[in-house]
Amino acid sequence: MEEMINGESDDQYKLTEFINHQTWISDAVFIGVLMCVGIIGNLLILGAVIVTKKLRNTTNVFVCNVAVSDLFVAGYVLPTIFGNIIKQGSILSIPVCVFTACVLLTSCGVSLISFAMIAFNRYISICHHGRYARIFPTRSVVIMVVLVWVFSLTTVVVGLIPGVCIHFYHHAQIVCTFNNRLSAIYTFCLICIGIVAPSCLTGSFYFAIYTKIKTTGQKVRSHTSGALSSAMVARQQKENRAILCMFLAYLIFVVLWFPFGMVVLIDIYYPVHPLLFRIVGWLAFSNSCVDWIVYGAMNNHFKDAYKNILTCFRRKRKVATSSADVESNSRLTRGRSHQVIAVVGTATMTSTVPN
Repeated sequence: MEEMINGESDDQYKLTEFINHQTWISDAVFIGVLMCVGIIGNLLILGAVIVTKKLRNTTNVFVCNVAVSDLFVAGYVLPTIFGNIIKQGSILSIPVCVFTACVLLTSCGVSLISFAMIAFNRYISICHHGRYARIFPTRSVVIMVVLVWVFSLTTVVVGLIPGVCIHFYHHAQIVCTFNNRLSAIYTFCLICIGIVAPSCLTGSFYFAIYTKIKTTGQKVRSHTSGALSSAMVARQQKENRAILCMFLAYLIFVVLWFPFGMVVLIDIYYPVHPLLFRIVGWLAFSNSCVDWIVYGAMNNHFKDAYKNILTCFRRKRKVATSSADVESNSRLTRGRSHQVIAVVGTATMTSTVPN
């Protein structure tokens, strides 16, 4: 049968359905874990920035932007995948499926461009510090965040033009996404604009930062000495660790998403095995669950904020439990008191009755 079913040949479709039937339990567990970890982790990132004064800076505005985009994936896209796994088919109507595909692609674009903005922010701060306040005032940062979403959404909406692309339910990935085989030009442009270009820009900014830090460190060691040198080196090390944290988050994103981009391009000309498509696709989706771990492991401010937030929830839970126990004991005491009064009253009435 030569007819294409949702972008797949009949043989591919049957193979995909067989794999889905055999692995649905492990698939459901994996997606369920990603979903829970992603939602909790990204909420922790947002909460940490909100409640911790030291984390309220320009760079972390873009970090929060990544967390919000990851929340869309973990809190909306992954639950639809979970439902698709349980049903063994799409749980969404065609319009909602198209909407879900747009959410997925827009969120991924926002994440990568936000990583590029983080790198650009650090580049200006370190390599052109005198211009930082002029380039990154609060108003400009808000405009940048809005433009990131508008640009990412525009690249996705272009795919809704008839003949350019089709958003459909992909049986191999068990998710609503775009048909990469319909328009090779659109797919190529989407991968280049959404993954390759931001990744290259980010890498270039971090390379320039590394070169500047290395040069500055050598000058500090050669022109200063004693306590002043130690203080400057300690401050530089702190800054380096913060930059390394952001770079590591970006590197993980590229490692998890680059295989998916390559497979999507290869699949245009040479059909990829459904299981490989699922592995690289879900590997990319898992990126929405790891950033909070990187920040907590590499940044002490984030780590302390996580602890404070979790401790606060634990205390509130204990207070609520204690209050419930006190109320329960109070009700029990009142009940026993009423019983005692009733018994005493009955005994009194009995003793006053004449013989």
